Amino acid sequence: MSAPATAPAVHYGYRTLRLPEFDLEGHLSYDLRQSQLILTELNGDAEVLSVDLRAEGFIAFPGEVIVKDWSEHAGLAEALIDAGIVTRTETLRVGPFASRAYRLQLLDPEVTGR
Repeated sequence: MSAPATAPAVHYGYRTLRLPEFDLEGHLSYDLRQSQLILTELNGDAEVLSVDLRAEGFIAFPGEVIVKDWSEHAGLAEALIDAGIVTRTETLRVGPFASRAYRLQLLDPEVTGR
């Protein structure tokens, strides 16, 4: 029996993302099939950093992710920009409190060298 196929991904290596309240550390990758930005810690625990806002009418196109800017992810978009992983393409307002989220374009690590 063969091993399960792994999803194609863009790998950004081990990163420290500095948020206002704490740091996120781990291997950062973008799952091309699921359009998810994933941080995998050294212990193997994985956290999906991007959010799905289709119910709000927002879609992340291929090579894009949407991240929220509230709760535990406040400052995440800025940390990803500072790390050279993404550029911001749009500010979104979502939910009953018009909370902020960002549409981000992922940068190609082979082009940026980061």
